[in-house]
Amino acid sequence: MEHTKDLSNAYVIKAMFVSSILKGEINLFPNKDLLIGQEVMYGKHQSFADLVVLCNNRTYAIEIKAQNDNFRRLNSQIENYRKVFDYVYVLATQNHINALKDIDYQGVGIISIDNDAFKIVKRGRLQNKFSKEDILESVPVSYLTKKFVLKKSLSACAVRDELVKKNVTELKKTLFEYFNFKIEDKFKNFIEEKGEVVQYEDISLLSIINARVSK
Repeated sequence: MEHTKDLSNAYVIKAMFVSSILKGEINLFPNKDLLIGQEVMYGKHQSFADLVVLCNNRTYAIEIKAQNDNFRRLNSQIENYRKVFDYVYVLATQNHINALKDIDYQGVGIISIDNDAFKIVKRGRLQNKFSKEDILESVPVSYLTKKFVLKKSLSACAVRDELVKKNVTELKKTLFEYFNFKIEDKFKNFIEEKGEVVQYEDISLLSIINARVSK
């Protein structure tokens, strides 16, 4: 039985979108060697990305606006995404598309869903103004300490104060590696457990919700 196309339910939209990605129906990612996670924590504000796709050493954040959602928090969400992720997209139902087109989010892409069809309305561009602080806050101190061979006795603040001196390219690489580490096993389990059609209940298998990343 296929999932109900209730476009007021973000999990239904996630299931449909992930299914389309896996079938190669969306010409968005440069190859099929990718990983997908949902509710991935990132940034200084410990926000959650609706969907994160890792592909070709790039990070893609997908913000979903379902039929009954509003744009009250969208400006801050986009601002936070752009500090951390290489590409940012808003995936929205058809009733939101005109409003999205009227907002000038620099480099942010738009994807529409109408019934069960996805369309790239505007392609996102590679972001170029990242926040080292937000990237570092997206990765646990324990991971950073091990990765950069730092003293375990250092406080979280001391670790990040030391690493913020590094160039953003190296920090972005570390972020990608960490996300890959967190997402890979869950994504593989999701692929094994899902049926031929991705159900909205399957999406919980992709969830990366954890304790605060700073711990």
